[in-house]
Amino acid sequence: MNLGKKFIKSTKENKKSEKSKVRVKPIFHFKGKFTKNTVKEMLKNLTHIRAKLIMAFLVPVVLIIVLGTLSYSKSSKGLIGSYESSTMSNMSNMTKYLEFGFDIVSSKAALLNSDKVLLSYYSGA
Repeated sequence: MNLGKKFIKSTKENKKSEKSKVRVKPIFHFKGKFTKNTVKEMLKNLTHIRAKLIMAFLVPVVLIIVLGTLSYSKSSKGLIGSYESSTMSNMSNMTKYLEFGFDIVSSKAALLNSDKVLLSYYSGA
């Protein structure tokens, strides 16, 4: 029983000491105004392995973002052009269909207008 309490107590202490040990240093230590020395120190910090790793991962990410932006703009232009041509084609086909329907109605009206029986019926003779 006593051994279990000691184990739990020691693990809690280990966790506390691990949390206090972890410190993340910033890449650039900047305090105050920019001078030649601060710029030199920043450039010196870029030679560290951490800075090199960060740059190595940022370059592909930036390139992927640029590629995504370019492909989005080209595809949107293509889709808009396709949509406009499709709409114009649909409007043209609808116009032809309506003209065809009106031609049929016009020919039926001409046929009924030339029928002698209907003319005599409606004229009251």
